[in-house]
Amino acid sequence: MSCHQRRAVPSWLGLLGLLGRGLIVAALALPARAQLPFAVPPPAGVLVAPLLLLLPLAHDWTRSDRERARELERRHDWRGLESLADRRLGASPGDARWLALRGRARLFLGRWDGAAADLQASLESTDDRPAAQRFDVGLGWALAEALRPGGGNVAPILDELEALVPGRPEPGALRQSLSGAAAVMPMQGFSMLPVGMHAMRLDAPGWQPTPVADPPALQGGPTFQLVRTQLVRLRAASAEARQDGVLRGRLWMAAPAARAWGVSVWDVDDPCRHAVPGAVLVESVAISIQQPDCLSVRAVAAGAPLTGWPDGWVPDEAGWLFAYERYGIDGAVQARLWLPQARVPGAMLAALWGRAWAAGLRPWGDATGPATAALPPLRP
Repeated sequence: MSCHQRRAVPSWLGLLGLLGRGLIVAALALPARAQLPFAVPPPAGVLVAPLLLLLPLAHDWTRSDRERARELERRHDWRGLESLADRRLGASPGDARWLALRGRARLFLGRWDGAAADLQASLESTDDRPAAQRFDVGLGWALAEALRPGGGNVAPILDELEALVPGRPEPGALRQSLSGAAAVMPMQGFSMLPVGMHAMRLDAPGWQPTPVADPPALQGGPTFQLVRTQLVRLRAASAEARQDGVLRGRLWMAAPAARAWGVSVWDVDDPCRHAVPGAVLVESVAISIQQPDCLSVRAVAAGAPLTGWPDGWVPDEAGWLFAYERYGIDGAVQARLWLPQARVPGAMLAALWGRAWAAGLRPWGDATGPATAALPPLRP
């Protein structure tokens, strides 16, 4: 399928041949995508939250703290940002701004219990932050509550936000998305899906492995003799989730069976080539020109073909298509996930859920050994 046809070049020649052009792309195109939550405009009528990216930091912070926090956010290094906030909160317990930053990091990591606690504490503290900043913190709290298993009533939070900054559209959009939606249920155990040398943790019961063929091999790094390149063989895995015979999710993934030792297969001009117009989120994180990645999230109608799905499958129900790819120095990951829209209601929650899913997969591009990622909690 087209989603597996990559431009393959030996890494020792590819880096030389693409270095000048890649530096320009890395300097101009990709960082902009890392800073903007949505590189592709959403369809008319779809409201998307800013998701707290790159808020102005407090003027009384040290310059090193400001620069470090912004750099971690630019790279989407949410674990690093969480660690930085942990250290600062150890020295200044209860600091509202560091609580907000740690809550934001946990939000994008899918640790929604911790995110909700931090963002609530930050919003309810008394300080001199502008109303717009407090609104964004409160919106993050509402999103975390809407996604965490056993989450509280989001309506009072949205009421407070509407009073804090009248006229903002996000509370009404989130309220509408959650109208009639089932609650997120605590995970009742899990199952592991092997993907190459890695494993994906799936919420159980319901998910079952399905037969799948491996995708074509990728061109890898040079051999010791530097006269030919090795092949990076990906191993595919797929699974379906069913409840009472009804399809509730479909997953396809591929990753190397062992350390790849150089994956030089990517289109440096467009790491988001698998994305299509109409996506509510298209995001490429500029980690480096040698480690491109891309996440896209889009709504798909019932009976509509899924662009990039390996076997040409067509869903019978409207849903979300989450697509993620990353090609690193020593690894690679390709992933497609379809979920009914009822499991992640609304564009704001779908974009945030997709970011948390991608955050778990991103380390596979650097992995030198087995790693595990997990599906964030979902509605039934």
